[in-house]
Amino acid sequence: ERSVLQQCRQSISEMASAVAGLLAILVSANLHEQVSATGDCKSRLCFSIFSRKIGVNVNLFDDAVPLPIEEHCARMGYRVENHDITTEDGYILRYHRIPHGKTGPQQSLRPPVLLQHGLLAASSAWLLSNHSLGYMLADAGFDVWLGNARGNTYSRRHIKYDPDKNENEFWDFSWHEMGYYDLPASIDYILNVTGRERLFYIGHSMGTTMYFVLGATRPEYMDKVQAAVTMAPVVFPWNVRGAFGSSINSLTPFLNWLTKLLGLYEIWPRSPKVLWLDRHVCANPRLQVICSDFVFAICGFDKNELNMTVFPTILEYLPDGASFKELEHFSQIRPKGSDFKQFDYGYIGNLWRYGSYFPPIYNLTNVRAPLYIYYGLNDWVADPQDVFYTVSRLPNVKKVVKVANDEFNHIDFMWAIDAKTLIYDDIISIFNKYAP
Repeated sequence: ERSVLQQCRQSISEMASAVAGLLAILVSANLHEQVSATGDCKSRLCFSIFSRKIGVNVNLFDDAVPLPIEEHCARMGYRVENHDITTEDGYILRYHRIPHGKTGPQQSLRPPVLLQHGLLAASSAWLLSNHSLGYMLADAGFDVWLGNARGNTYSRRHIKYDPDKNENEFWDFSWHEMGYYDLPASIDYILNVTGRERLFYIGHSMGTTMYFVLGATRPEYMDKVQAAVTMAPVVFPWNVRGAFGSSINSLTPFLNWLTKLLGLYEIWPRSPKVLWLDRHVCANPRLQVICSDFVFAICGFDKNELNMTVFPTILEYLPDGASFKELEHFSQIRPKGSDFKQFDYGYIGNLWRYGSYFPPIYNLTNVRAPLYIYYGLNDWVADPQDVFYTVSRLPNVKKVVKVANDEFNHIDFMWAIDAKTLIYDDIISIFNKYAP
């Protein structure tokens, strides 16, 4: 009985992941399926979008999986190592390391740099095009470590809990635990392996949130960070725009109730159904606009910087799963004027966990390591107003950079065509000033 229930939960979760984005865009579309009478497992998806007929021949039974990220990097000319890091509270994180660039290992020690992805992403986010930041740093002489937050595709393990059998226990975390447990374990591991005393840190979106939690709650780790770069920092998301911003507050209470009712704790994991949608809709030139516009509706519109050739590859590796509690925690700090604070369990829950009626506020004055901040004017998630307020609360901001493209959006920091000249070259230049 439990096995059947688990299968139902998984099917619901995967199907919701696969169709949620499509349904959001195709409000007035008509989708139907005509299965070939010959039984050759072929299907024709027929879309009617604003009276325009579009037909696509696809294979509904394609069970292929994305190319393993190690093979993907090898094809790009880079060697990748796998490292498993166990946190203090028992999560096993799979990190990827690029120890050197295409030219091979060098005798001199290479400064380590840790790159941390955002919500629903993974280490692969830094590696999907030939001018990705992970490759650029490796070629520039850095020892590149690519983090994977607990619960994503690569870090779905625990010494005690099974994510599919012990859902309530395994998925009971937000980005607080990532900053408080994951980053300290990762930093200690990296420094131990490399023999260095400090490292560089780069975070994007939730990767910046995690870093600020680390600095606020475990300030001793600031002595282990040479310098940090935060791209599109999310700390006070008061002015989030677009589909995400307008719906998070109103939908989160309902989704919270629904997920608890159905026992769904994981959101948008990588699944065959999502991959099918990516390959047969998002990779199709005639339908690609559906997927790109859905992404733009969340992050901000910037068609000029989105490489549509690379876009299908990006979607093959995304989304990579997360705990619903991560989203719920963001919703708690979303209302204008809210503090950057730990998870709110309600009066009784807070009293039991924290010894007070309200959750503790993160002390950002503890974030002492040199900090460099990059933001975009057209970023609908990390709004410039929120970024400026964050800057005003931090004690050691060395530089605040507005990307020299007024259309630059939230995902452009990862995959923009001109990211190298607009951001990455400057980051490498900054790090080189610190590196011995």
